Order: sequence, then C-alpha cells, then structure tokens
Amino acid sequence: MTIRLAWLLALALLAGAPAVAATDARCGALVAGAGSGAHLSVSASGLRYRVLKAGTKRLANGNVAIEHYLVCFANGSFLDASAPGQTLAFTVGGKQVVRGFEEATRLIGIGGEIQAYLPYALAYGEKGRPPAVPPRSDLLFDIRLAGIDDAALSTTLQHAYDAGGIPSMKRTYARAAATGFKGLYAAEDDLVGLAYRFLKKGRADAAVAALELNVARFPHSWNEYDSLGDAYRAAGNAALADANYRRALQMNPKDQNAASFVTPPAAVIPLWPGVAPGTENWTQHEVTYPKTPVGEVVMNVVSPTLTAYLPAPAMATGAGVIIAPGGYCVALALGAEANDVAAILQRRGIAAFVLKYRIPEKKGEGIPKDLDMDVACKYGIADGIQAVKVVRQRAAAWGIKPGRVGFMGFSAGGMIASGALLQPDAAARPDFAALLYGASFGAMPVIPAKLPPIFMAWAQDDPIAGDAVAKFYDALRAAGDKPEAHIFSAGGHGFGVKVQHTTSDRWIDEFFAWLDANGFTKR
Repeated sequence: MTIRLAWLLALALLAGAPAVAATDARCGALVAGAGSGAHLSVSASGLRYRVLKAGTKRLANGNVAIEHYLVCFANGSFLDASAPGQTLAFTVGGKQVVRGFEEATRLIGIGGEIQAYLPYALAYGEKGRPPAVPPRSDLLFDIRLAGIDDAALSTTLQHAYDAGGIPSMKRTYARAAATGFKGLYAAEDDLVGLAYRFLKKGRADAAVAALELNVARFPHSWNEYDSLGDAYRAAGNAALADANYRRALQMNPKDQNAASFVTPPAAVIPLWPGVAPGTENWTQHEVTYPKTPVGEVVMNVVSPTLTAYLPAPAMATGAGVIIAPGGYCVALALGAEANDVAAILQRRGIAAFVLKYRIPEKKGEGIPKDLDMDVACKYGIADGIQAVKVVRQRAAAWGIKPGRVGFMGFSAGGMIASGALLQPDAAARPDFAALLYGASFGAMPVIPAKLPPIFMAWAQDDPIAGDAVAKFYDALRAAGDKPEAHIFSAGGHGFGVKVQHTTSDRWIDEFFAWLDANGFTKR
C-alpha cells in the first residue's frame, strides 16, 4: 500500500516521497523540538504536542482533510510526507488512523497545525508494522488540517455495503458517478482508504470491488494498481496480485511496496571457475528430494553453486547474506533453512545467496555413526570461504555495499559459516555472521580476537546442537568477542523459519533488528 493517507489508515508505507533531503532536515528539527521539551503539552494518554496554530472548529466526529503532514522516526529519519497540493480525507471518530494521530487532530480542529510526538503505544504498538515501522517505534508528526463540507464518497459506500453488500455498494457508486459525484468528496485517495479499512476487517472481496471501481476511474494512477495488488493478495489471488503490482512498477519503478512482492527470479552461479579443487575424483551423482518434512533436500553435491535472490533495486539495502543450510554435511536442507529464508531476506531488501556446498557421498540410511564432522564439512568450509570471495567480486553488480557481506548458517551450515568467519585471513572473512543452532561441531578451533559482529540463536530444548553451540559461544566470549545471543526456551533443533508457535518463531525479527542496529541495512 503506497497512497499516503491510506498509509495512515491501513498501516503501511508509501513508496517514494518528494524532496527527501529537505524532509530529513525537517525531521531533525522535529526531533530537536521533542528533545528540548520546551513549550510541550502532555495529554492524559501520554501524547506530547505543540500547537503551532489553533483551528477555528474543534472536531468531535466527522470528515476532515489533511492539507499537509510529515512523519518521522524518533531518531530523525524520514518515514512519510504528503505531496504538495495534496488533500487527503479521513473521518474523525471512525478509527481510521492511529490513536495518537486522531487525538492530535481533535486538539487543533479545522485550519489548525500541530506537532505531535507519539509514543509507540499511541502509534503502531509493540509489533510496529514491519518492514516500514519497526517494533516499538515512537513517531513524530507535523499535521495541518482543512475542513470538508461534502460527505465522503467512502462513507456513503460503506453505508451501502453495510446495508446490502458489494452489489449495493456498486449500485450506489454508479448512481453517484452518474451525477459526477455531486455533493460528495470523491478524491482518488478516498476509496483507497475505504478499501484498506475493508482489508483490516478481513473483507478482501469488498476491498477488491472498491479498488476496481477506483482503477476504472483513475486508470493512470500507479498507486491504484499497487493497492489493487494488495487487495488481490489478501483475497488469495496471487496471479492478479502479481499482474497489478507489475503494472504499478511499470508506471512507477520506485514503488517499494510492489517491488517487495514482485521479486526477480533467482539466478544460479557456479562457485568455482572449473571443477572444485580437492574433489576432482568424486564420481557420485547429485540427488534431490523435492518434498520432505523439511522441504527440498539434496545429497551427494559435487558441483557447488550460489543461488542469488536479489531484491528489486527500489528495495535494496546494500546488504548481502550467504546462507548455508544444515544436514550434518551429508545432506542439505534447502527448504526451511535456505530457499525459504532467502526469499524472506529478499523481500526485506537484502540480497541472499543460497550456498549449495559440497558434501561427501551419502551411503546407507540415516546419519553415519562414525561421522567425523571436521572431515565431512571441510569441503563445505572451503566452498563457504570461496562464496565470500565470489559475492565480494560481484558486489557492485549485485547492489551490495562494501562492508555488508554476511554469512548465515543453520546447524551444520553454522559450521560452514564459522569456518569462513574463523579463517586466518581476516580480510577474507565475512563482515558479519549469523549462526542458527550451529557452530564448529568438531574439534574446537582457534578463536581469533576482534571478529566481525556475530548473531547467534538456539533453543534450550535442542537435543542435537544445544550444548555444542553454547560451548562455542563461551569460547567466543573467552576470546574477547561479544556475540549477540538469543537462547529460546523452546523450539528444538532445525526450527528454520517454520511456525511452531514458540518464541523461536521470532528469531528472524531479532536478526533484522540486529542488522539495523549495526548499520548493515541502513540505506
């Protein structure tokens, strides 16, 4: 969703905003004003505000228009702003905007202007609205209001829908259109807001109907196709969602919302220029099992590759992450521990590279009882080190900034990641690493001091890797490193991105927050 008022209504972020540099400076001024506390009032709810101009009429309920707004994060970074000359309608008392925004509008009334500082509880709460608004985000608003004499078309259609469903809403729209929408506020943004209110209530079919009416009326607006894509996605129609997102991107290549759902296809790149060194005499044949309890699994890998999941340019953060799946170095779990993770990173603007590393030939059923992890994983570690080199060599072409090449490993993939992280050549190490219920499972390696930033996560009830991961964490600490560790009470081994309804489900949110805090995803 990318229309500005509807961002306020539907809790999503618009793509692109005018004069970002100037707006950033104004965000700095807003933050400075909030920090000084000078001449700020505080409401009973905790809203802090400064009235710049009192309005002529206080609002109890009813339609109102926003002549101007600016939205910033508490750190001074820009989130959203209205376009010059744009007037956007909403209904006070209709629960269409966040609590703090509505409270601020009630404080000034028509023609008024206010600077409001919303604690996260009055904005988007504990969870935020990822990816646009992180959890617990305090927000700053500058708002100027105008009045609307006419009733909003959206309100009229809402009443019609409540009375007779979609057919009644369409009939009412047709009658209004026949009069040229006389006596109605019927700007483009108005029905977008209605559609997202429908979506919020789980009425995707009604949202689709409203937006189809608006697309017919405003066929040259990229935002209409973007919004219709959201509605079709919510309705479960992936094909029509994709078609509308692509139409929006054709009209506006900077549409970040559409770009986050229309992702470029993955590209497979050989890891080595020829036969991988050290295994020239391997004669095994690679075998893929597409449907297992953990998704796609591959065995007997001889020719290692990187599969690149590159984000759309409008979404790219400049970060790249190599992903090594687990499987005891006798198999690779390419589903929940690689491809699924890569797709999530890609949608968050992070280039992801699934590493299909070499593993010895699988003979017999199950895990070999005499498996030596140091031997089984040594080829994968060599491939991991090579993967860092390949990604860095192509970083510019892939939109990755210097100093932002990371390595993520799951289970045995954590051993691959730690091998690349601990290699003697400090310059060839990744710039950061994430070890998910994985570490060096063989003999404890030498731990260098001053390693790149490390993120770790595992579950206390992991019967396979829990003790080994904790031991590796202690070794890192003893060497003077300070990894960030998340130890979940439950989740078991191999949770990947599966939904288990345990706190381990949230590890990837913690990872994104850690990336942001360390500046790896700062645009």
